[in-house]
Amino acid sequence: MNDDNPEALDLGNLPQINQVLDQRMHQLQRAEEHHHGRTAQFSDRLFDEAKPAGNRTYILANQLIEVAVENYHAVFALIQKGATPWAPYNLIRPAFEAAFYALWILEPQDSVQRLLRGLRVAVEDNRQSENWIRELIKIPNLTEDQRQSMQSPISRSSTSFRRDAEGIGVKWAQASQRITLIDELRKLRHIKEAEPLVQHSTIAAWRQLSGFQHGHGYAVMSGSDHTVRTKIPGGVVAVITVNDQQFGLSMQIAALLQIWAIDTYTARTTP
Repeated sequence: MNDDNPEALDLGNLPQINQVLDQRMHQLQRAEEHHHGRTAQFSDRLFDEAKPAGNRTYILANQLIEVAVENYHAVFALIQKGATPWAPYNLIRPAFEAAFYALWILEPQDSVQRLLRGLRVAVEDNRQSENWIRELIKIPNLTEDQRQSMQSPISRSSTSFRRDAEGIGVKWAQASQRITLIDELRKLRHIKEAEPLVQHSTIAAWRQLSGFQHGHGYAVMSGSDHTVRTKIPGGVVAVITVNDQQFGLSMQIAALLQIWAIDTYTARTTP
């Protein structure tokens, strides 16, 4: 069981980390303004955007950073009245995941690889959209025109993605290859160059956050303090409260990925 009274958390150095995140976002916004005002000189981004799929790559990366930051900030709004054992982690996970994808897209030094990664993320998004629409059009009483209207954007996007893959000189099999996050996380240059403590803590954090998302008991037990009240057949009744240290670690790792993603985006945009 959960504690009926959500607890106030010791946020440690998270307020200071938030200040760093805010500073980085201001730097990104300034780089965006210079880029769109064309006051910037040559940059990796200008080089990428001159190619097929280039504009989409940066639109997507920017969107992912915004998703990460929004979910991260939402954690603080959620815990203002106290933290419960499950819900905060289900906001930290998308903050982690979206920041990872933004970083993963823009990290390669090779322009074609950046565009390919952006294309792969866009293709996966379209694939998931297609799966969703495929179920919706099975709803009875829809007209054929309605079904066609729902499917058309998927087909148009697929055609556009295939054209972009050809334009940057990669095979469709590469552009449509599924992304296994845990494998790609291990390969990130930022992770490989980090201290072993950071490497393994980051990968472990992703696994634990996924456990929270799927309702696995090990995740809440490892991320909480618990006091057994009484034993019952097959288990126990316990009071569960958020462990400050585990919460802080998850938030720090999610923030670190955001900072890496924002810095990489800003570096690609800045001459």
